[in-house]
Amino acid sequence: MIQNRIARIFYNANHRYFLYVFMVSKMLHAPNTLSLKLTIACIFWLASFQYASAAAIWVEGYERADGTYVEPHYLFHSNGKFYDRDRLSKTTSFDDTPLDPEEIPANAKPNLKGTDWECLRGFQKIENQCITIEVPENGVLNYAGNSWQCRLGFQQQDNQCLKIPVPENARLNFYGNSWECKRGYKQQGDVCVEILIPDNAQLNQTGTSWRCNFGYLRDNQQCLKIPVPDNAKLNFYGNGWECRTGFLKDGNQCVVIVIPDNAKLNYLGNGWECKPGFNKRDHLCIPQN
Repeated sequence: MIQNRIARIFYNANHRYFLYVFMVSKMLHAPNTLSLKLTIACIFWLASFQYASAAAIWVEGYERADGTYVEPHYLFHSNGKFYDRDRLSKTTSFDDTPLDPEEIPANAKPNLKGTDWECLRGFQKIENQCITIEVPENGVLNYAGNSWQCRLGFQQQDNQCLKIPVPENARLNFYGNSWECKRGYKQQGDVCVEILIPDNAQLNQTGTSWRCNFGYLRDNQQCLKIPVPDNAKLNFYGNGWECRTGFLKDGNQCVVIVIPDNAKLNYLGNGWECKPGFNKRDHLCIPQN
């Protein structure tokens, strides 16, 4: 009996496999966009059944903790879990017995499978009852409806919601459960004080501090202009300098790169390399043998 069932499952799985291959070939030759979409939808539909019905695990016989012996059997996969079709009445991991309506308490409803009950929105399960959730002032039911949370601008303290005191030049944060200083201000204790910006500086991207302008470097609480030597330029970030092409950094200056015969500047322009047909030896380029 069980062997026939296994064979039938894998036969169906192989049958769907051939359908899957057929659908892929149809997709490659689909004449228009609508046909292509329908073919892709069919492929996903077939693939969704591939694992669910074909998966089967053989379990060797074993002895439970209470001393009872469990005979060897197959476990079949369905709805995200494994169960034993032939021994369904003996398994505890798969129970689809319908719930008796008389077992459902007030303010409750059957769950999606109908095998148990759950409280309605606004009620919470306490033992075998559904008790009304007491929502305090300035509170609301949470997303699941099984508890409460404070509104934006209020914070929970014990069983009540107290308004969050927002100081001057501040605002509620993204979550509404605290406050943060506005752009251009920084927190100092329980107040927001203005950020003092020195000359040649500006607010940073977040607005919580300041940074020096391009071409200036921070020195304590001021911005000093970066001295750029001859034959140099500001770097990409503007917080330092680099030598121009054909020059090399030597201390605080840029010196010209001496290029020997049969050589040229390298790709970066900060050194030299031998031309094709020549090899570098010390500071010279000699012909290849």
